[in-house]
Amino acid sequence: MEELLAKIPDLEALIGQLQAENRQLRAEIEELRARLAQNSTNSSKPPAADGLQKKTIKPALIKQVGKKAGRQPGYPGKTLRFVEQPDLIHTHQATQCQQCGLPVQVYISAIMVLRHFW
Repeated sequence: MEELLAKIPDLEALIGQLQAENRQLRAEIEELRARLAQNSTNSSKPPAADGLQKKTIKPALIKQVGKKAGRQPGYPGKTLRFVEQPDLIHTHQATQCQQCGLPVQVYISAIMVLRHFW
């Protein structure tokens, strides 16, 4: 019995050492988990350091409000209209085929493309 009583202070010292080591290891684990959770949005890391993981997509503000994307009903639209007498007209005529390089005949109907330039 006295042998067991003599071991108690040694065992209590060992328990104290193990508890101190346990606290140190838990703190180290917490620090490492915090490092793993860092990315370019919550630290000074560049976006290239984030790796190939797909980022979570936050829902758009419009979706949260319940509105559809694009022009809202009732909003007056603005469209660039063609004018009757344009200031400048450019005429582009092909002289040869882009694919084969043969000359294009005059009687081939021309394709007309209307574009705005400002």
